[in-house]
Amino acid sequence: HFARGLFERSYKKLMYCYDGIMEKYVYQKPEITLFTVSQFMSRYLEDNICPEKKVMAIYHGINTEHFRWQARSRRETLAEISSEYPDLCKLNLEQEIFLFVGALERKGVYQALRILEDQAPYQIIIIGEGEKPLSFPTKNTIIHISSTKNIQAFYQLADSFIFPTLYEP
Repeated sequence: HFARGLFERSYKKLMYCYDGIMEKYVYQKPEITLFTVSQFMSRYLEDNICPEKKVMAIYHGINTEHFRWQARSRRETLAEISSEYPDLCKLNLEQEIFLFVGALERKGVYQALRILEDQAPYQIIIIGEGEKPLSFPTKNTIIHISSTKNIQAFYQLADSFIFPTLYEP
């Protein structure tokens, strides 16, 4: 077990270094134009990584027509998706519902749960997959869904989105 953990940690560090080297290599190519999701990131790349490159920020990286807020109650939203996701029936619609979506470890699911411990009791819907089997505390309502094609319904159902990202590739 110790050797496996050591191997996994070493592999992750090696891959992190490799990714950094490859990113810098790709950024140096003259035919590359970089697109970012914020002006902050554009400035960072221009100042630190590739000053000679064309870097552009593209805002609103979502389809705002697809993710349009719908005037319907939480009950209606829950009724729509609970047959596909029966664990959602554990939710108390009178309490705040948190939502986490993403690659679990890299996007900070454990950090999110630690933050929420101060909010106890809490309820959270976690959508995403991890690198290893996850174990969650059981004193709160934690619903884990590995993936969904109806993500907008979950955003509609939640009160708060929590996303303490650890790493953005």
